[in-house]
This record gives sequence, C-alpha cells and structure tokens, in this order.
Amino acid sequence: MPAATGRRSRLASAVAVWVAMAIASAGCTSGDDPRAQRLAPRPSTTTLLLEDGADLPEPLPGTPPEELRAALGAAVDARDTCALAAAMDEVIPDVDDPDAVLDAYRELLDSVRQAESFRPDELADAWGELVAGVDAGVEALVDAEGDLEDPAVTATFTADALQGAVRTVQRWAELNCAAG
Repeated sequence: MPAATGRRSRLASAVAVWVAMAIASAGCTSGDDPRAQRLAPRPSTTTLLLEDGADLPEPLPGTPPEELRAALGAAVDARDTCALAAAMDEVIPDVDDPDAVLDAYRELLDSVRQAESFRPDELADAWGELVAGVDAGVEALVDAEGDLEDPAVTATFTADALQGAVRTVQRWAELNCAAG
C-alpha cells in the first residue's frame, strides 16, 4: 500500500542526522493525527540535512551501535530499499560520542553502497549522489574527528547534490513504500 500523501516519508530527515541533527520537515503529520507525537520531527539518521536557519530539536539519546548495525544490516540483507529507508529513519547515532558518530556514518555509507546492487533503477542517479554525498560526509567527519557541528561537515551534508538526492529518494519512498 503506498504511503499516505498527507505524510512525508522521513527519509529526507534520515540521511540527514547522519549529517547534522534534525530538520523540522521530518515525519510531519496533521495536528489531529494520534501518531503526531511519535512522528514529530526529531533527529534520526536522516534528519541531518540542515536548511539555513532551521531550528533543531534537542537530540534524542543515541541508538546503541549494535542496534544501529542490526537495523541497517537487516535491511541490506533483505535487499529492501524501503526497509533501508525505514532503518535510516529509526536509528539515531549518539551525537555526543564522536567515535559513535563516525561508526554510525560508516555503517550508513556501507549500507547505501551495498544498496546500489538492489536499489530501483529509477533511483540510479539519485542513489549515486546519495552514496557520493555520504562518502564525502564520512571523510569530513574523519577530518573533524566526529564533530557534526564542524562547518566542513555541515557544508558537506547540506550540499545541494546530496539534498536533491535525498529528496528524490524520499519522493520515491512516499510513492512506493507502505506507510508505517
């Protein structure tokens, strides 16, 4: 069943905490939706694509590294792009631990690279940009010693090419993945 059109897939917000920590457009629902609290914008693996002037919510506690690996790994093992998008949206790296941040983004990079072998053909260009952007982000994070607030890290994860790729993948997920 396609995702409801009134709710945005939180994929854009997912590749993003992998990048800077929570964009206010992640997982929006109408105010009278009982799921609104659960789906409220929050940092996640996709909420790191920051927009100029975006107010960031307080970060949630990080996902234990073994849980993060298991969630991403299960999606890759299932060769399921929708499951990978959901996994990226649900796991949150511990942003207060630079080593955990580096590990989380390395896991994300490994997962999106592996997904190139099973991602839908219509996402070929966007997925290539996604992989390139996350790869550049990991390099920037290494140079910044895991500091997500480093200007070079923020610039890398907010680059137009990466943001455009995330929006394209998000639109695909909204049309092709079951609402969760």
